[in-house]
Amino acid sequence: MKTKQGSMFEKLQPIRRQFKPNRSEDFRQPAPSPMKWIGDGEDHINIWEHGETELGCILSPNYDLGLNHSIFGRFANMEAFWHYIQSEERDDRIRSMSGQTLKKFSKMLTNTRVTNFRAIIMDSHYQRIKAYKVLVKSMKESTLPFDCYYINDKSGIRMRPVYFKWFLRGMEEIRTALKEDREPNFSFLLDRPATDIYEFVVPKTEKAVVIKEEKPQQTASLLSSVKQEVAEQEKANEEEQDKGLEEDTEAAKNERFELKA
Repeated sequence: MKTKQGSMFEKLQPIRRQFKPNRSEDFRQPAPSPMKWIGDGEDHINIWEHGETELGCILSPNYDLGLNHSIFGRFANMEAFWHYIQSEERDDRIRSMSGQTLKKFSKMLTNTRVTNFRAIIMDSHYQRIKAYKVLVKSMKESTLPFDCYYINDKSGIRMRPVYFKWFLRGMEEIRTALKEDREPNFSFLLDRPATDIYEFVVPKTEKAVVIKEEKPQQTASLLSSVKQEVAEQEKANEEEQDKGLEEDTEAAKNERFELKA
């Protein structure tokens, strides 16, 4: 039996909707089993690191193809970025990790909810694809529908990850956008409609208030002062030597005069 909600609940409902993930009805619909496909590379492209097509392997988040993200920088692969962006720690060591090392390390991370996560992930995939001309060319030339599943070694059953629906929809949008020579539109993946994809993950920094201070009166450096003092001493020594020479000359003259007399 549902508890009767009060007026406060009704007042807060519009606010709650703003934070509720945007779940497309298309993503909620049942999907046919991947077992219905004839074969990877024949009637579909399986996006999996052990897939039968090169394109499917390379598009896999686990494939070791670097990502140089326009905001967050370099990562060894997309899977590393996934763990980085979802973690509270944002440990920079994740950037270079892959395989079992990454999987073990990710278990120690604190997962946090990321607004617009799905759109962030697909935009990051798009950035990685765009960085490689040969990959863009392969995407444009491909026509088979995408799928995403792994195969159980013992049973041979094809099993999809929980994120497959929005991930495949995003990949199809990327391919269509590349063929139409436009930027992909990931608005259908936004948790908060009409917001920027990265609006909630980029730290907002306040501009520092610059206080102009009067510059202190410049004083001569120690080195220049020493040099000046050395020069003065040398000059004094030269003057002393000149004075001594003059006195010696005068004394010699007097001595010669006295001898003549």
